[in-house]
Amino acid sequence: MASAWLQRWSLKLTAYNTLLYRQGRNANVDALSHLPLPETQKAPPAEAVKLLNFVCDGLPVTAKDIRVHTEKDSTLLQVKRYVLNGWPGYSKNEALKPYFIKDGCLLWGSRVVVPLTLKEKVLSELHDGHPGITRMKAVARSFVWWPKMDMDIKTKVKQCNACQQTREAPSKAPLHNWGWPEGPWSRIHIDYAGPFMGKMFLVVVDAHSKWLEVLPVLSATVAVTIEKLRFTFATHGLPDALVSDNAPVFTCEEFRSFYERNGIKHIRVAPYHP
Repeated sequence: MASAWLQRWSLKLTAYNTLLYRQGRNANVDALSHLPLPETQKAPPAEAVKLLNFVCDGLPVTAKDIRVHTEKDSTLLQVKRYVLNGWPGYSKNEALKPYFIKDGCLLWGSRVVVPLTLKEKVLSELHDGHPGITRMKAVARSFVWWPKMDMDIKTKVKQCNACQQTREAPSKAPLHNWGWPEGPWSRIHIDYAGPFMGKMFLVVVDAHSKWLEVLPVLSATVAVTIEKLRFTFATHGLPDALVSDNAPVFTCEEFRSFYERNGIKHIRVAPYHP
């Protein structure tokens, strides 16, 4: 595979049938340096012709491929006829609207309009080396165009497993430290442990005094959980806040109704970050 700059030059030069080689000279620029002088045209060196042919043979999509597939694409074929015969003032074909520019001019510069049948092939070549969305768009916007090209490039990168595994991780959020409660039994933390010896254990910890309550139960249902918490609250009083994970027993409607009736604020921690 040739270098990137050779591929870019070969892609630009494929639009020309004849190439003229002119030898440069290392001289200071003066007033007479650009005056036309009689000179004979020299053929390019054989090594340069071989290199250009080698690069052209390795292109993923050649000018011949574009020409053949353009003839098979009904939309691009219609655009080609308009370019040759003149553009109409208005067209009802929705597929032709992206090709209309202000004042009826089609101005895409040196960018090649890629037929949809070659879109995947060009996308694969642009994605070679996994350069990322920004780099792929920059290269594609210099040479090729098709409707919704940016969206297709973005989708291509998002569907690549290697790109997603090596992408930059989002910035880490600062750790959130639990504030110190104002008094005992102001904020409690609850969770289930087990099963152990055929039982589950409802663990209740006071954040202020670190007092621990362990309540064995046969099943970790919402009804049993509410019953055990009522027994604990009857002993120590109602807390201001209750912290739990996102287990279904703590997020169901019945449990929500329980802590709202008792004026308790329910705080749920982030998954896997108690």
